[in-house]
Amino acid sequence: MFLLASAQVKIQDLKNGINACGVCTHELQLTAQQLQRDYMSAGSGWKDEQYKNLGQIVEDSCTAILQPIPQLENCQKWLQELAALVEKYET
Repeated sequence: MFLLASAQVKIQDLKNGINACGVCTHELQLTAQQLQRDYMSAGSGWKDEQYKNLGQIVEDSCTAILQPIPQLENCQKWLQELAALVEKYET
């Protein structure tokens, strides 16, 4: 059994991780929104069976794009809690 006597955590590294989670969440949301907008604008002139099929593909793609967001939000929350504890410890 290996016991770690001490560990170093830099508050800036935690803040960078918090920011990265937020940026990823935002970018995933923007990507899904843009994909939906592009689909809607592409169909302004045609509403046939292929457009309907494409709609299902776009919907499935958006669902997949948005799937990691809850995990990113949890990660961001945990990093915020850890940062608060480290800041409290350092003061």
